[in-house]
Amino acid sequence: MIALSLPTEPVRERLRRASASLDLAELTGSPFAMSQALAEVARCHREMQATASAEAHFDAAVRWARLCGSNDHLADLLCELADASVRVSLAQDLRSMLPPEAGDAGDRPGGGHAARERARDHAFEVSQLVGRISDPACEARLLRVSEVLERCGDHADALQMQRRALDLMGGVAPRDPAVLSGFGRLADG
Repeated sequence: MIALSLPTEPVRERLRRASASLDLAELTGSPFAMSQALAEVARCHREMQATASAEAHFDAAVRWARLCGSNDHLADLLCELADASVRVSLAQDLRSMLPPEAGDAGDRPGGGHAARERARDHAFEVSQLVGRISDPACEARLLRVSEVLERCGDHADALQMQRRALDLMGGVAPRDPAVLSGFGRLADG
């Protein structure tokens, strides 16, 4: 059986505050307030290792962020949603390796495939938004999605994102992958 860590008191208190903020945001109907509150609830769930709940809340936060009109805000939330989707895929893959008597593991061979596909979709949406982001340090988002793609097993796409980030940082990206490997994995930094 997979052991989940019990939330510590500070995390439970943060979740209570985030839930109260979400209640208040629902009263105002502000898309930005809704996306912020949902994202904070998602972060609390992520910290408690409630991966599916974290992904669902980040997904809702992204839907509200689309109404805000801020590509920067949307890209940040999409990065977090992509990470949450990867975490779901890893948890599902782990459950699929358990024997069938351990619960629902037996009915999901390779369980994390759909979640990995969602993570890839979110990562590539971020890569499309980068050209429309006002933040001059947008290469950090490319490095974040590069890490997501690496965790999905998409090594070539991850490398491409790292190259784009290096190009944005001053055009220093080598075109030869053998040279790039000398820099180490940028997403691990």
